[in-house]
Amino acid sequence: GDASPEEGAEALRRQRSAAERLRANNAHLRQALDSARQQRGQPAAGSARQAELARLQGLAGLFARKIEREERRVADLDAQLGAAREGIAEQRRASGDRARH
Repeated sequence: GDASPEEGAEALRRQRSAAERLRANNAHLRQALDSARQQRGQPAAGSARQAELARLQGLAGLFARKIEREERRVADLDAQLGAAREGIAEQRRASGDRARH
C-alpha cells in the first residue's frame, strides 16, 4: 500500500487536472444556463439584481420573525401587567375589608 513519492505526485497531478476540468465544465454550464435564462427574459443567475432581491427577501424574513417575537413578548408583558393589576386590586379589597371590621 505504500506509494512512492513519484506515484503520489502523479496521483496529485491527475486529481488537480480533473478538478481543473470540472471547474471549466462548471463555468461553461453556468454560462449556458445564464444565456438560456436571458433568452427567456429571466435575470442571469449571477446578476446583481437577483442577488440584491435575495438579500432583501432574507432581511424581510428576518424582520418579520423579529416582529413576531416582539409581538409575543408584548402580549406576555400585557398578561403579566394585567395579573399584577388584579393582584393589587385584590390586596386593596382585602385591606379595605379588614379596615372596616
